[in-house]
Amino acid sequence: MGNGRWKLHYNIACSQLACVARFAWSMRTIFPCVARENRTHNRSNYLAAAGYNNSRLGVFCATIRPMQAPEDITLELENIGAGYGARRVLAGVSLTLRAGETLVVAGQNGIGKSTLLRLLCGLQRPSSGTIVYNYGGQRYAPDQAGSLVGWVAPDLQLYRELTALENLQFFAQVRGLHLATAALEALLEEVGLGGRGDDLLAAYSSGMAQRLRYAYALLHRPPVLLLDEPTVTLDERGAAVVEQIVQRQRTRGITVIATNDPRELRYGDYVLRLAANA
Repeated sequence: MGNGRWKLHYNIACSQLACVARFAWSMRTIFPCVARENRTHNRSNYLAAAGYNNSRLGVFCATIRPMQAPEDITLELENIGAGYGARRVLAGVSLTLRAGETLVVAGQNGIGKSTLLRLLCGLQRPSSGTIVYNYGGQRYAPDQAGSLVGWVAPDLQLYRELTALENLQFFAQVRGLHLATAALEALLEEVGLGGRGDDLLAAYSSGMAQRLRYAYALLHRPPVLLLDEPTVTLDERGAAVVEQIVQRQRTRGITVIATNDPRELRYGDYVLRLAANA
């Protein structure tokens, strides 16, 4: 590739990061791009962008200190409401979760389950009420608590142009994490992708891509794990991996699961059933 063309692709990749960063700055975290209009970048462009001028990346990486004992985290929701225009999907949701607890949010499609998780991870703001994470003696709103949260959702898209390992390396760099390749390979093994780290994500099945979303969410070992339709596209073995992750999370902190699969109700210490016209 000619030098001028390389610079063009490199600058486009950096611009994509900048677009994400402008949104992420308010919540001190980075989520993968859900849609990418330009898919002409090659793998080295993305990885170069991840390491590009590390001081620039550092200004919007999370600054909250590493996770403490599980009992150090609580999540409080008070009178939460949310809607889209005139359509209200959540109203009057109040609850408190402590470390070691799992909440399952149940209800039919379109009832507000995914909306609630988006509120918890700071991707959307409530129309009323407050959400607070209490951690290390400090109080954080969702848009301040990005490093406390790991998020898995069907519309969370990683980079198909990269291998699984390159995806994890990219987002580790963006988060300001310094993880050895062996640690990333161990994480892939944990989610059932051992030996597949050098495969392009474009070659992954939908179930394998879902497993990689879990590796992404667990990169920083967050004390809060938010799972939207956690076993969608997964086979029986994949569902077993998710169950193990949910159980291990009890020793780290809090889990919130949104689902309409009755088999997943068993994960919860509490079940919040959302009803129409709440």
